[in-house]
Amino acid sequence: MVTHTNNKYELIESDTIEFEDGTILRWIRALMQLGQSVFPGDLGGYLESERNLDPEGLAWVYDDARVYGEARISENARAAFNTRVHGNAQILGDASVDLAEVYGNAQIKDNAQVFDDALVHGHAVIAGNAQVYGQAEVYGSAQVMDNAQILGNARIHGKAKVSGNARVFGDAEIHESAHIYDNARVYESVVVHGRTKIYGNFVLSGTADLGGDLSISRNGFTILQ
Repeated sequence: MVTHTNNKYELIESDTIEFEDGTILRWIRALMQLGQSVFPGDLGGYLESERNLDPEGLAWVYDDARVYGEARISENARAAFNTRVHGNAQILGDASVDLAEVYGNAQIKDNAQVFDDALVHGHAVIAGNAQVYGQAEVYGSAQVMDNAQILGNARIHGKAKVSGNARVFGDAEIHESAHIYDNARVYESVVVHGRTKIYGNFVLSGTADLGGDLSISRNGFTILQ
């Protein structure tokens, strides 16, 4: 048995996944060609209902990806592999989420990519060409924008922002209202918080804990213990 109210895909009622709370996810099957990667009859991932996947555009759920709750994949976005998107999360634009989890009220948009076991939740926003991957976690009201990259075991939370071409990796933690931008690099076990700004070509590593209203912008490489 199948059900659908759109011309893009159908839900296969005979192939389902049921959670302990009674939520039922249904396998999807394409009814039309979507770009060069999805063709009529192709099987996709799992949805709770048609509200989870835009009936317009090229948006698609691939492989074993699961989208449920009020979460939605829209426009030309994609969710693939073992991805989980739930809560009120939104994946839109040309964004992609592969083998990651996005939930709460998080938004992944534009050309942003979240992959390889990354976790994005709360009211976090990943936008532009930003990438979050590895076991990195972005949450709270944090923003990762432009061409920024968050990877490794890095954590970005609170109202922190990482933008420009900045990279945060290792076990670094950026939180409160800190901002890392331009070509700055922050890694190892550095913690940046308060209203601290790290920018320019500054490279910061070690075990530093920087807070308050610091503004660090000179070029160079600094290891703070």
